[in-house]
Amino acid sequence: MNSMARWLDVEVGTDEIVLNTLPSDVTLVDLHNDNEIKLLVGDLGKGEEGPKLKVFKGAMQVSDMVLPDLPLGVVGFYTNETVPRSQPVIAIAFNSCIHMYRNMKIFYKYYLPTVEFNTCEMEVWKQLMDPLNHNTEVIAALTESFKSIPEKVLSTQSRNFLAMSEDQQLEYLEHLTELPSRKVPEIACIATLKMQSVDRYSVSCLVVGSEDGEVIVLETQTFTQIAQAKVCTVKKTPCYMVTTGLFNVDYRITIATREKSVCVLKREWPEGRLLFSTDEHIIAMEVMTADNSIMVICTDHTMACYSKKGKKQWSMNLEHRPVAMTLVPVVHLGVTLTAVALASGHVHLYDGKARRDTLFVRGNKTFCSLS
Repeated sequence: MNSMARWLDVEVGTDEIVLNTLPSDVTLVDLHNDNEIKLLVGDLGKGEEGPKLKVFKGAMQVSDMVLPDLPLGVVGFYTNETVPRSQPVIAIAFNSCIHMYRNMKIFYKYYLPTVEFNTCEMEVWKQLMDPLNHNTEVIAALTESFKSIPEKVLSTQSRNFLAMSEDQQLEYLEHLTELPSRKVPEIACIATLKMQSVDRYSVSCLVVGSEDGEVIVLETQTFTQIAQAKVCTVKKTPCYMVTTGLFNVDYRITIATREKSVCVLKREWPEGRLLFSTDEHIIAMEVMTADNSIMVICTDHTMACYSKKGKKQWSMNLEHRPVAMTLVPVVHLGVTLTAVALASGHVHLYDGKARRDTLFVRGNKTFCSLS
């Protein structure tokens, strides 16, 4: 049987749909509780068009909403189990806050808790605040001290100051009246974690990964913090998180980092543990539901599988550059396939390392996500 007999080739219409987005900004949600799944896309915008949340029914856009900033992640979840069921909440992460929407209207903003400045960074700001140092030569010397501090530790305020021209720095300092003492962490990624039931409409927690290497779990009725831990003993920045289990029972948060590594965080752990490192940067990660094995695709055109304890099971080279990955449960066969989208327009479906099928998207299309 050829692939055309196994898959329906759907015509998506003649209107060109142009999206500029990231995998973390794409999700599927039963937006109106009518058992009709909608595709939600956080579009980064292009040219004069700013960022928007776009809602699709099938391949047709049915609505959109202007966003205040570039979206870092879009997720949907339920906050209660009342009958009749309330509509899901859509959480959209921005720089240092998360906007909560219901009925496409914002009703709450959550900000990450502020943290103390690094001691060395604080000393530099104290000297910069001194009017005697307000000349370009001294400012240039002091900003070199900022560059000696690791960028992960450096606050947004200091990074913005480094990006200014000499005249802008001088003007900024002349108008600065108060010594900065705390910094607002930036959000790196978000995910959801079921609270006490795996039911489709059950209550979920919101999981937030920060640029400072922290993972924060929020209770979603009051949006209060119910757990916090470090990604790893050595500071690592999360870029993707996959959650399994239940918060009230036992759970695992598998975290891919920008430092080419994968860590795991479990219930009541104060910090995560390093599972394994990869040779190149991780593009996408999935956790198999059957045995918690971890699938990753990397920038060196490879796909690899690791056990839940971090031991490499196998690795294979892909024909083209991978751009996205997702799990595809085939319920009637009792298997879960791994779909990998390639830059060539192909989608390969794997059962383990065995390729079971291939799809090809016609036309000059570029993948940005799989769901």
